[in-house]
Amino acid sequence: MTIKQALKNNPNISLKDKEIFLEEILQKERSWLFSHEQYNLTEKELDQFESFISRREKFEPVNYIIAKTNFYNKSFVTDLRALIPRPETEQLVEIILAQKKKIPKNPKIIEIGTGTGAISITLFHELKKLSPQIIATDISQNALDLASINANNLKAKIQFIQNDLLKHIDDKFDLIIANLPYIPHHFLKKLSPDIKYFEPEIALDGGNDGTELIRKLLDQAKNNIKQNSLIYLEIWHDQGESLVQYIKNIFPKSKINVIKDLSGQDRFIEIEVAG
Repeated sequence: MTIKQALKNNPNISLKDKEIFLEEILQKERSWLFSHEQYNLTEKELDQFESFISRREKFEPVNYIIAKTNFYNKSFVTDLRALIPRPETEQLVEIILAQKKKIPKNPKIIEIGTGTGAISITLFHELKKLSPQIIATDISQNALDLASINANNLKAKIQFIQNDLLKHIDDKFDLIIANLPYIPHHFLKKLSPDIKYFEPEIALDGGNDGTELIRKLLDQAKNNIKQNSLIYLEIWHDQGESLVQYIKNIFPKSKINVIKDLSGQDRFIEIEVAG
């Protein structure tokens, strides 16, 4: 089978997905595929391609099939142990880096619910000149094992701790970051099959209204944040207003900013904790 035939076959799989599979199998750029459309796949390459197609037909996410995700120009190992890092979360990193001048030298940073470790590992490299001390926690040891693999691969010095939010953590931090489960429990059944059937529910289910874990973290954070410091949260599109009111009760003198994602929906909350 030629590349051209492989891309034409299996019309129920998107062209983009088929291109990604061939790029991974052949270890070639997409432009190479189209300049070598008559290349005949070897038996081994064809078997792997057909295996990928079969898995995708069962709705398995592409990034789990190829076992990697590109995040902030770095390649992260990705599998069923953690959520696939989203483009929205890349935007969260950009928002944090835009406030770099407010982050002190040798900052103590903690990320709650690290998953693949994408945020912490990226910040380690992007804030390297500040010599950050980064702790990344997750309630799932499986996720932490995956994050450790990514940290080793990408040469990032991160302290990984299995923990429930900020429980049993006594340190005070210059920066707290959390991309916690924020989908309301009743909405989980409405998610697309690739998310609903493959990504870990523990990383999706935010309780009755989607904010249970976020509120619990905010209650704890008042004991773990330094003065004149920053907290960043990723939220669902309709949670901004209610969470702002909740935050005002905990940090009444702080500046709170709800930031929209690239699609124009509320997606992030930035809290500048007043001194």
